[in-house]
Amino acid sequence: MVDRRSVWDLVHSASESKSQPANRLFFVAYFTANLVNKKDLSKDYDQLWSRYSPDTYGPVTGLSLALPQSTLCVIEAHRKVLWDFARELATAPDSKLLLRDARILSFSEDCPHRVFPQWDTRVLNFGTTLEMEGLGSPQENHQKLVNRTVRNLLRLGGILSDLHRSDVDEYELALDNVRSRYKDMLPTVEEVTSLLKCPQLFPLCDFFTLYNKPVSINLETELVWTQ
Repeated sequence: MVDRRSVWDLVHSASESKSQPANRLFFVAYFTANLVNKKDLSKDYDQLWSRYSPDTYGPVTGLSLALPQSTLCVIEAHRKVLWDFARELATAPDSKLLLRDARILSFSEDCPHRVFPQWDTRVLNFGTTLEMEGLGSPQENHQKLVNRTVRNLLRLGGILSDLHRSDVDEYELALDNVRSRYKDMLPTVEEVTSLLKCPQLFPLCDFFTLYNKPVSINLETELVWTQ
């Protein structure tokens, strides 16, 4: 039987038996019409993470922030968890999808430590009028906007981790008021929309498609050169 290992399998097979630090994925995505209540997204994530034993894969940590029509998310997890998450977005039928057009802001492997203390989701309440003010603008260089967004989310994770260690109640209060307390660390709705429309950002579904391709190796001795 022909070995049909994917590129992803080949890249990680050498270290699969070792205990690995978490990988970290930052992404933005639109909500689909299937998501009637944004709080349902939290249940969907919880169901997905519950498939993986913390003893085997470690915990899933990070933060999902729900904006009016999109989400900003960072996930810290074992590579298999992130791989399965990408596969769900790429292969699930449209009738079951809650997220679409996800684009990767940053993907880091073998992170030496986790920044976020646990997994949480929060819905940001913008009332009846969306507030577009904030640092930068959609005309800002997208690379600078991505760097600033990732850097600020890491800063936010560090602050939340400190709160979680010292006072869990204060940690929950900070999360419930994350938009008002840490507004300078969060991109505006306009900036997130700009990132979602940026063609230079790699789609998460394409990431899965690329690394799920079977490996095909041609040896030099098998090549026939024209005379």
